[in-house]
Amino acid sequence: MYTTLLIPSHCQQRFRTLLLPILLGALLGFFGFIRGETTMSACLLFYCGLWFIFNKKYTHWRFTQHFKKQIHKMEGSNIGVEATLSLDATGLNSQELNLGGTAQFASIQSITEIKSLYLVNLENTNSIMIPKDGIISGELDAFIQTLSQQSTRPITNDSTRPWK
Repeated sequence: MYTTLLIPSHCQQRFRTLLLPILLGALLGFFGFIRGETTMSACLLFYCGLWFIFNKKYTHWRFTQHFKKQIHKMEGSNIGVEATLSLDATGLNSQELNLGGTAQFASIQSITEIKSLYLVNLENTNSIMIPKDGIISGELDAFIQTLSQQSTRPITNDSTRPWK
């Protein structure tokens, strides 16, 4: 969900979802007042106010449900599987079950801290997600600092970024 906040087309879509029903309701309400249908107009304007107030929560809920479904569809068998991360001279090594791999330091595009995890974005549009609650806090901070130094990428702190 974090990355959808950064994609301009997704931001525009959420803005249209907020704005179009309000404009349509206000326009119909205005014409209702002109025709003397005050009850219908008041109901439409009330709906517009409710939509404006609750749209942000609804959109957040809808995106959350969508991404939960996608994650379970794509990664359902890997959820809850313990993984091991380590650093060596070549890069960031990961090992889970029978699978393993290395992300070279040069392929790391950015390291971003958000509310519940760290995202290590790679050049092939993949990300390594490191949950904050899965590792002892002091060890995690030291690990991320070392990763940042060896990859020469700064840590971007977006942990207070609001849902827009």
